[in-house]
Order: sequence, then C-alpha cells, then structure tokens
Amino acid sequence: MTLEKIGRNSPCPCGSQKKYKHCCLLKKIETAKVESETELKVPETLITQWFSTALQSHQSGHLSQAITLYRQIIQNHPRHSEALHLLGVALHQAGQVDQVLELITQAIQLKPSFYMYNNLGNILRDRKRYDEAISQYQQAIALNPDYAEAYNNLAVALQENNRRSDALGYFEKAIALNSQYAEAYGNLANLLKAQHKLPEAVVQYQKAIALKPNYADFYNNLGATLNSMKRFEEAMVQYQKAIALKPDFADAHCNLAHILKRLKKIAPAIFHYQQALLLKPGHEEALGALFYARQYCCDWTDYFEHKTQVIRAIQQGQDGYKPLSFLGVSASAQEQQQCAALFGQRHYPRLGTYPKGVLKKKSDKLRLAYVSGDFREHAVSILMVELFELHDRDRFEIMAISLQPSTTTSLGLRVVQAFDQFIDATAKSDEEVAALIKDLDIDIAIDLMGFTAQSRTAIFSYQPAPIQVNYLGYPGTMGLEYMDYIIADPYCVPTQYQDYYTEKVVYLPDCYQVNDSKRLQPTQIPTRTDMGLKETGFVFCSFNGSYKVTPVFFEIWMRLLKAVPDSTLWLLADNDLVEEHLKAEALKRQVDPERLVFAKKVFYQEYLARYPVADLFLDTLPFNAGTTASDALWVGLPVLTCSGEAFASRMAGSLLHALDLPELVTDSLDAYEAMAVKLATQPDLLAALRAKLSRNRQSQSLFDTPRFCRHIEAAYLTMWKKHQRGEAPESFSVEPIS
Repeated sequence: MTLEKIGRNSPCPCGSQKKYKHCCLLKKIETAKVESETELKVPETLITQWFSTALQSHQSGHLSQAITLYRQIIQNHPRHSEALHLLGVALHQAGQVDQVLELITQAIQLKPSFYMYNNLGNILRDRKRYDEAISQYQQAIALNPDYAEAYNNLAVALQENNRRSDALGYFEKAIALNSQYAEAYGNLANLLKAQHKLPEAVVQYQKAIALKPNYADFYNNLGATLNSMKRFEEAMVQYQKAIALKPDFADAHCNLAHILKRLKKIAPAIFHYQQALLLKPGHEEALGALFYARQYCCDWTDYFEHKTQVIRAIQQGQDGYKPLSFLGVSASAQEQQQCAALFGQRHYPRLGTYPKGVLKKKSDKLRLAYVSGDFREHAVSILMVELFELHDRDRFEIMAISLQPSTTTSLGLRVVQAFDQFIDATAKSDEEVAALIKDLDIDIAIDLMGFTAQSRTAIFSYQPAPIQVNYLGYPGTMGLEYMDYIIADPYCVPTQYQDYYTEKVVYLPDCYQVNDSKRLQPTQIPTRTDMGLKETGFVFCSFNGSYKVTPVFFEIWMRLLKAVPDSTLWLLADNDLVEEHLKAEALKRQVDPERLVFAKKVFYQEYLARYPVADLFLDTLPFNAGTTASDALWVGLPVLTCSGEAFASRMAGSLLHALDLPELVTDSLDAYEAMAVKLATQPDLLAALRAKLSRNRQSQSLFDTPRFCRHIEAAYLTMWKKHQRGEAPESFSVEPIS
C-alpha cells in the first residue's frame, strides 16, 4: 500500500488496512495515556481532546488543520509518540518532505510499533530507498508476524527493487493471513503480469475485483493483461469499466485508446488520448500516442506544434514515447538514443548480470539463439529464413526461442525446420525464458524484435547469455547497456554517429539486411485496371506504413503530381481514415484527389505482385522503407530514397548501395524531388535504371544470402573470440569474404 489521502472509507492513519472507524489500533491511540505527566505543559485532558480533533481532521482530509494540531500537541508534549508519527504521515501526504523521516523515526524510538515501522517503510519506498524500506517492513513483521499489510508492502518493495522472485512468497503470505485482502491479490497479479505469467495474473485480478468491485485500478490492470494476451475486445471492456467507476482516470483513457487504435478504431482512440491529456495535462504516454495515432491516419492537426512537444519531452527526460514510433518523429540519432534509453530504463532495467570470467563451454560449436515472436508470416522471417538454413552446422548450433506459437503456413514450417532446435517459449515467463537460455548454454543471444510490438525485452535484462545482440527487427539503438552489439553496415551507421548507439556497432561489409534469395517472384502480375489505376500515365507508389508519411513528403509528392501530367500516386491504406484525410490534404494543395489511389493490405505474394505495375517507389523520411524497399527491389521496381542521420533514416540507402544504385540515394529534399521529376519525365533514364537493377539483383551483394551468411558468422566468431580473451565488447568491421 501507499500512504493515501484519508477518507471515511480509507485505511486508518495508523497504517492498518482496517477502516478508520473500525480500527482497534486507533482506539488505543485515542485512549492512550500520557507517558509522563511531568512533561505536560497543558492538562492531559486537553491534549487528548486536541489529539481526537487532529485525528478527525486527518481522517476527513483536512491535512493542514491536522498538521497544526499535531504540532500543537508535540509543542506541549514532546514525547507524544503517536502525534510525532502521525505528523510525519500527514506531512508526507501533504507533500511536505522535510522532517518526515525524522519525526517517524523519533516516534519509533519513543514507543516502537509495527504499524510505525510499516509507514516508515512506505515513505522510504516512495523515495525509492528500497533497501531501507525493506528493513522497516521486516521490523514490522518481527513485532507482529500476523501483520498482512507489512508482508504485502515488503513484497511490493522487493518487486520495485527488481527482486521479483523474492516478492512472490510475501504476497502469498499476506493473502494467507488475510484472504479478504483485495490489494494483495491485485499486487500479486501485477507481479505475475510483470513475469509474463498472464493467465495466472488474470485469475488474481479477478479475485481482487470480486473482493473490491468498485476499485478502478483492478479493471485497468486486468485490461492491460488481457491486452498482452491479445484478447483485445475483453481488454476494452475492462478499461471501460475502470472509466465508468472513475471518469477522471487518465491512464485508463490512454489504455482504452491504445486498444481502439489496435482495433483500427482511430477516431475514438484519438478522443480518449485527448481525454487523458485533458485530465492529466502533459500525460507522457498520451502525448506521444496521440501524435502517433494522428500520424497513423494522416491527421496532421497541429502537426508541427505537436511534433515539437514530443521531441521537447524526450529532450527533457520524459519517457512516455515508444521508441519504434519515435523513429517516425525525429531523424536525430541522438534524440532516438535518448528516447530508447529513457523507455528502456523505465520498462526494462537490468535484472541480472552474466557471471564474470570465461566459462568453459559444454560444446565445441558456437551456440546461437535467435529470440523472436515473429517466426511466422512476418517481415523478419521473410528476410531471414534462408540464413537460418545456411548456417554452418560444423561451427554453429542454431536455436530458435519462439515467443509466439509457430504457424503451419509454408513459411512457418520452413522456419521451424531451419533450426536445430525450435523451442516454443510462449507460455514461459521472462525469467523462465532467460533461465532456459542459460540452461541451453547459449553463447550469443540475438534479439530480433527490439522495441517492436509484443517484444519481450525483459528476457535480455536478466543477461542470460555472455553476448547479446540487437539485430534487424528494430532499426535503431535500444539504449540498453546489457545489449552488447548492434548489427549494421558503414552506410547505416556512419562512424561519426557511432556514439549515439549504446550497443557497440558491428559493421558488415555490404548491407545490414539479410534477404532470402529463394523468395518466389510473382507469377501473376495484375493489370493497372485491376488495381484501380489508369492505363496511362506515370505511377508513383509508396507502400510504406501510413505513419511514415509526413506533411513534408506529402507536399513534395503533390508537387510531383503537378510537375508530371497524368501521373498518379499509389498509396497503402492502413486504416479507413487514411484515404479520407490524404484526399482532403491533396485538395488543399489544388491536386485532384482522384489522382490518389489506395491499396488495401493483402497476402504477401499478392502484395509483391503489385510492384511491377508501378513506375517508381517513393521513400519517406525520417523512417525509411526497410523490408518494403527490398520487396520492391526484389521484383524490379526502382526505389528513390532520401537519407537522414539515424539508422532508420538510412535503411533504403544501404540497400541501394548494396545493389550499386547510388544514383537513387539523395541526401536532401530538393535533390529527392528533382530526381523524382527527372525519372518520371525521362523514360530512357528510368528504363536504364530498371535494366541496371535487373542485372544487379543477380550480381551484387544484396540478395546473395550465402555471402551474407559468411559475413554474419564471421561477426559472431569475432564477438566470441573477444569474449574468450576477456575483452569488453567494442565496435569492429567484418572483412569482405569473396
């Protein structure tokens, strides 16, 4: 528990969970006799009267009046331990931090009691002085071994101090002592959720709700757990219940908005983000999430002002913005590192340390564990499956730690069969997955998710492997000290920006991105009519996610349509509002909205078959195309990009350099626009580039998977040799292998 404002239905000021009017401890306080009448400056009866009035004021929330009376009592009776104790409690509740610890400590010295130790522990825990708080709770338990509240609070302190496994037994003890202790069930559920024991957490939240059905926090936390289980509709119901009980619950409005956005109900999501900000101005999470939701549907209301607020919040150390979304906000490598570090430190603090020294290996082979929830129909598997197949089994043992169940699609089955061991760890907690990685004697653990959706970064916070690598899934630094390396290339991470990557940078010689050279080419190419396009005229396309489209680039695209008569812009409609908003934006710029054509999401092979219909792919900044760019290039569509400073701003440029197509890489908006016009109005130039792309797909490195495999294996071996020599991770380059 925390020390809360005292009301009629609130816990007693003494620290007991019992309600004020029923608290036996408080009755003892009210009738307590003065220890030494010789200290009194006024009659004992008057002190008793003052104390009773102070308690009533404290109970009703009139803290200033209670504080005045407690001070008056102490002035006339300096050894009144209960007045000293409750003055400290009241000052803490009023946010007046001076003297709080001194007052309660003095009270304990005069007349130690278990509830005083408990309250002192709560105050220390609020100040994040966890070791001291834990000691106070232990003192309370020593004085009263049946004090359920102290066991609960001790468990909360242990959990907040990242000692989750130690906390479990104390929550269970609190519940054993008081089976009606709703808060203990709720806190136990919070712990289970943090351990990714989601079904067990749901059961405990339901028990808490049954005991205390009017407590909004339980519904909010249950909603968050159901959300993590992808039971989105059920989660939405729980958030709505929380809001019904507590209409000013800003966090519940924000969480409900998250679910609505996931369900592509964008307009109501935006409404609830706005409600969260109205109720709690500056709400860190809602501020960034509202901006992202508007980006997602291309609603650019107050875009530049809102963007500035988000960036300023990161610069000021607020950690509410999700790093993946922030890649589409700022092109600054430094700001992206700040965002990732703030997010990671809050949500994924280090929970363990790999043993120092070089341990003897159980196997001569280097054991690699690829950790992901995307071993299915997902971009990561589409790109990586051949690499898994090609790894040299004489030198490496390859394992998959799957965080989602495998699928029976052709790609899903191919991925499963590519590994020496494919382990479904979906039902395991983060700590259990980390223990599994240790038990498997993994030498290098590769996180293929980073800060993407449904990632489980906490697994790596236990530091289960001697070497931990950030690769592919998240195109940027994770800002976490326990991630040793990031796989990149000299174009994606120029050496002058290396300091903005918390991981040490491993430079592959060609391109950071692996590709599956066995991907099928589309066999049935649709006609323009099939796609809703005109049969004539130039077709610009951009199938990047709608959240990557910014007003700056849309402005350029509209100028391109004006500069290239009879041209069309072909876009992806991530949600129902994208088309409505972008057509309205086109009209504002005096462009016929009918020149914008929108494609719906379809299965991968059907999606690939669209690209040959277009003439030129237009990339975005600050968040480039990654897999989308390689898809377009794979089927022969030229990609025009503009590179920025950070990894995510240089992905497409890296791919194009690996194909020896630097002429499609620009470094300014003016150059990007000029090149687009040039390609759209000079058919011979575009045809020559298409022919070059066709040749280079076969001869250059981007789609040479065996070559990539040799390079990344050399990187793994170098990492391991450094570790074996007892060296700290450091950036290095892999020499090209012919």
